[in-house]
Amino acid sequence: MCSGGAKGAREIMKQSNRFYQGIACAVASANRLHDCPTICADVLRGFGITYQDLKDAGVEEYDLGEIEKILQQGNQSDREQ
Repeated sequence: MCSGGAKGAREIMKQSNRFYQGIACAVASANRLHDCPTICADVLRGFGITYQDLKDAGVEEYDLGEIEKILQQGNQSDREQ
């Protein structure tokens, strides 16, 4: 039987949210510093992370705004190839 119950589930969700928040911060920062939306979008896709996942995880608006630009520009670059 699983131990921890609801308290354990909340802790797992906190850890999951921190993971998403960390990925979002890193990807957004990389794009701000190096202007590489295609690579940043590829990183998110590689982890299977969607914009909605990040929003649901409580990622800060500052990073979400950059992620939105990354996904738009990254998708545009994909179509140009």
